[in-house]
Amino acid sequence: MTKKKKKYHEVFINQEPDLSQLERERIPVKVFLRRPNEIILEQLGIVDNVQRTELPISDKLNWLIRFADQLESNGRIVTWRDLVDTLGLSRSQAYEWLSVVQSRHDEFVKKVIEKVCFGSTTFARLLEIVRTESSDRPSTFKKWFEMRPEQDANLRISLGKTNNLNALRMLVLSNVEEEIRKQFESIDWNNPKTAKKGFSEFLEYWERKHG
Repeated sequence: MTKKKKKYHEVFINQEPDLSQLERERIPVKVFLRRPNEIILEQLGIVDNVQRTELPISDKLNWLIRFADQLESNGRIVTWRDLVDTLGLSRSQAYEWLSVVQSRHDEFVKKVIEKVCFGSTTFARLLEIVRTESSDRPSTFKKWFEMRPEQDANLRISLGKTNNLNALRMLVLSNVEEEIRKQFESIDWNNPKTAKKGFSEFLEYWERKHG
């Protein structure tokens, strides 16, 4: 698989410009006195993305891992200054991200990085596993992601809230048999407490009838 080359455009400066064209259109450009290397182009790419939009944490993290690998293959390591200049982090935030870079080859840190990138856990949890002693990481990871409590088969769910008690009354009365209709008609549906109790009784009736 060939590596995709990054595109760039060379700019030639006209020593005698037509000044009447200056107000036609203005666009921001970056001008280099010499051709930038691959690392500079990589940094500029993420800077442009960060400036244009609020990148999700997964995109920033994926870029950082790739950038760190690229630097190391060229005999360099990521510094806090690299992250301040590219991702727009504060110095203290940059040191937190550096701790992730330095631990990224650990088996359990790598697993949490993947979960952050898939959106199934938070960056705060990633920082927590990084700060954990390497000997304690297996048990910490297991506690977080593998020791799931069994779901209660009788777990009840919330049915939400409503202020329209008349609509609640109509819903109940239209779904009960004639023999118990009077029982539900006698409930004070304008009182939230008795309406709640009445609706609970209706649900019990519905479960008995329909399973």
